Amino acid sequence: MTHTVIVGGAGLAFNPTEVTAAIGDKVKFIMMAKNHTVTQSSFAKPCVKLATGMDSGFLPNSGNDTATAPTFEVTVDTTDATWWYCKQKAPKPHCGSGMVFAINPTAAKSFSTFQMMAIAQNGTAAGGSAVAPPAAGATLSVDNGAAPPVATSAALAIAPPAATMIAPGWNNQGNPGACSCACFCGQAAFPQGDGIGSFGGLSGSLPAPWGR
Repeated sequence: MTHTVIVGGAGLAFNPTEVTAAIGDKVKFIMMAKNHTVTQSSFAKPCVKLATGMDSGFLPNSGNDTATAPTFEVTVDTTDATWWYCKQKAPKPHCGSGMVFAINPTAAKSFSTFQMMAIAQNGTAAGGSAVAPPAAGATLSVDNGAAPPVATSAALAIAPPAATMIAPGWNNQGNPGACSCACFCGQAAFPQGDGIGSFGGLSGSLPAPWGR
């Protein structure tokens, strides 16, 4: 028995999209406009040629002429499912547009699943998956002490730390009777007017002339 399949012509599709064939049956592909292939792949990678698979190569029919259309014929030698696609990539990937075909698909490995994987793998990312950028105004939580979360742009630009971050400091009076001490408090933790340029006491609250 011969199963006839139209390739292209009325869009990026095989018509019919699948056939059920017995061993010894033939599948005859009639190549219509504009320039397509019948290339064997695996179920897992619909748009990648199977290493040992068949490939018609490009068979152009720019005039979409049925009478002179090139043909490609496959003799079925297994009852297992086999998977096929068009490898044309101009002006866009045909496989990624859903131009795929199946012989003897099953319920577990259906044509519709095969086609969806072809579109997902080759339609927009050429075999990969693109990561969408974050939406504008997305909020990224930053460990910034008591400061509120930072609202970032789509580029996720992180604002510099606020004054509430711990900022170490060091003071050494430079004489034998003086102590050496370190402050690990941010300047915003001091009362208004204290801390900056002051020395000694609680939170550096003792003003000059001590230590000056």
